[in-house]
Amino acid sequence: LFLFDRKALRYFRKDGHNWRKKKDGKTVKEAHERLKVGSVNALHCYYAHGEENMNFQRRSYWLLEGYVSRRIV
Repeated sequence: LFLFDRKALRYFRKDGHNWRKKKDGKTVKEAHERLKVGSVNALHCYYAHGEENMNFQRRSYWLLEGYVSRRIV
């Protein structure tokens, strides 16, 4: 588990692992999801699977702007 500031570490995807590629053979095949709490979008999730081992995954989550301020009020 790694925690980092996405704004400070811009190239977080360049982690040295081999991730499954799209059909073009260059771009990492990565899924993008928005997770909701009730009916409000709260988190973004990006995930990718390893090239050699499909059970190896990278998942990146972050809070959406505005969700925290809505929860505080």
